[in-house]
Amino acid sequence: MNSNNMKISYNTFENSQKRGLTLVEMLVALVIFSISFVALMTVTARGVASTASIESELVTQYLALESIELVRNMRDSNYIFNVKNAGVDAKDWLDGIGNCKVTTESDLGCYAKNPLDSSGERFVECDASSCPAVEYATGSNIYFQSTETSPASTITPYTRSIQMYQKSGDLGYNIRVNVSWTDRARTQSRTGGAYITDWQQSLMTP
Repeated sequence: MNSNNMKISYNTFENSQKRGLTLVEMLVALVIFSISFVALMTVTARGVASTASIESELVTQYLALESIELVRNMRDSNYIFNVKNAGVDAKDWLDGIGNCKVTTESDLGCYAKNPLDSSGERFVECDASSCPAVEYATGSNIYFQSTETSPASTITPYTRSIQMYQKSGDLGYNIRVNVSWTDRARTQSRTGGAYITDWQQSLMTP
């Protein structure tokens, strides 16, 4: 009788010991899973942030290059106008982009408005304190700036300014485009540049 009781007690102890080991294993597995999950979420969050940063850099480069091409296009359009009109009411090669000329680096220069808006000048002088935010027209896939928000466009986090300045004794102009935006509560900015001259002048001179 006593022998059987001892056997039962031993078996009970053995079973409870097995249950205890299983619980410890579950806790260890849970800890390992939690660490792996946190690490995975951290990597994912960094990947998302990195993707957003890369997208911002690409948009910034596009906006800067677009601004330079818009200025060049206006210069070339003046030349084409003069050729078509045989010099009648001839335009200066800087006609239409004069608002972008600055005398000091602190001057903001101008911004490019919606090309679908034919009223007024293509390049508008920025206010003394800031230039308007860049808008994106979803229907026409155009980036532009305006002091009035269009219902058919979306405000982007980017701000763009175009400056044209001339060094002493130089006949051409330097173009400087500054694009800034806010990324995770930090203000970022990128600057692009080019140089333009009245390179068609020799073709118009007899």
